[in-house]
Amino acid sequence: MTKLARASGVEPVPFDYENMEVRNDAGALLTDDQDRWVDEAYRKFSRRVEKAQGDAGVKDSLGGPFDSFLASMAGEKRHLAHYGLYTNIVHEYAADPPALSLRYFDSGEEFGGSDAMLGQGYAGLLSQLTPPQTLSLGTPVREIAWNDEAVRVETDGSPIVASRALITLPLGVLRAGHVRFSPDLPAAKASAIHRLGMGTLDKLVLVFPRVGWPKEPEMFGYVPADNLQWAEWVNMVPVNGRPILIGFNGGRVAVDVESWSDREIVQSALTVLRKMFGADLPDPVSHTITRWQADPWALGSYSHLPPGSTPDDRRVLAEPVEGRVFFAGEACSIEHAATVHGAYLSGVKAAEEILAQTRG
Repeated sequence: MTKLARASGVEPVPFDYENMEVRNDAGALLTDDQDRWVDEAYRKFSRRVEKAQGDAGVKDSLGGPFDSFLASMAGEKRHLAHYGLYTNIVHEYAADPPALSLRYFDSGEEFGGSDAMLGQGYAGLLSQLTPPQTLSLGTPVREIAWNDEAVRVETDGSPIVASRALITLPLGVLRAGHVRFSPDLPAAKASAIHRLGMGTLDKLVLVFPRVGWPKEPEMFGYVPADNLQWAEWVNMVPVNGRPILIGFNGGRVAVDVESWSDREIVQSALTVLRKMFGADLPDPVSHTITRWQADPWALGSYSHLPPGSTPDDRRVLAEPVEGRVFFAGEACSIEHAATVHGAYLSGVKAAEEILAQTRG
């Protein structure tokens, strides 16, 4: 993605997720000992999970080890460990531990190197990859039908006919059956779609009239007294100089918050931020709220492997059907699921398969 961004004239901004300040419910920074325990608890849990994975069955969930690990401690240590495990697992996989496969939840690969952000978002990159004239906006797809000669895509507008089609519908939409396939998808592919899980990670973007928090940390953590709402924040000041904070909620917490009004969501977040940074933090001048679970065009944020699923389900999802209908998207990536680069690379692979057929 870095190469693509630079080729599009968009320079990535280095970003260090470890450059973080974590505060408690009273707004005080965690002590060095408390910080170390958050990290140590997650390392201990990861080692315990790694040992358990070797003997785990396909239907075992991460929920058991998660609950037993927290039950093994009490008081402040348990409180801090819960925060550390929650932010490292639920915010990473967009699902709570009981919804994740113990054996396979962390399968996949990572690229080396450091992290970066696009200061102005993905818009600049996308405009270079996809010329506007190639897009049909406001054109919901209702049915994808194919035979030995062509694929016909039925929409709310005119149908689209082509020799082949590459389907990049989100897993949540595929699972819901909102788009019909004619003939039906093969049984193995349909089963894989329903075994895979679609999680929720929502963001709240708050734009303030001025910066009312420390400018240097790239991340802020919040250890609440009672629940785990708004436990992580991204500080955009080091990225693009703008007074913007982005808050996260994941899993069941995110789904619950989605049912609130915009005003309730913003006020809840401001209550937390004022505990962290003081009562004089001004009201935001604007906000953006994602509700990925409720979004009919997504029905979730990105995929995960629940109990009963395996990485092979991703492979089956990505397989073409009768050389006519091809599939791509983050859920099709075995190595890099739940990422932008995983989605992109799966699309490149599918496009290469299509080109190989048409040239052959």
